[in-house]
Amino acid sequence: MEWSTMPDGSVDWMTVFQLPKVGFLPFMDRAGTCEKLCECFLLIIDSLFARIGDVDILATYHKTAEEFFRVRRMKGRCLDKSSSCAW
Repeated sequence: MEWSTMPDGSVDWMTVFQLPKVGFLPFMDRAGTCEKLCECFLLIIDSLFARIGDVDILATYHKTAEEFFRVRRMKGRCLDKSSSCAW
């Protein structure tokens, strides 16, 4: 993935996260269900931690997402209580 950059060559994180229609936050805002929100979360995490050395942190984030969305479904805080965030 190629990131938007600042004039000095560093990543423009404001654009990556907030650009309307394509930024990570607007992307998550359009999810609509727990399953889709979980998919968005994992897609973002997979995009941010794409290096070979990121395998352990990816596994941790994937486990955290499964636990977070499972608990939210159990407490009735998801729009789609039958959805699954398991990969």
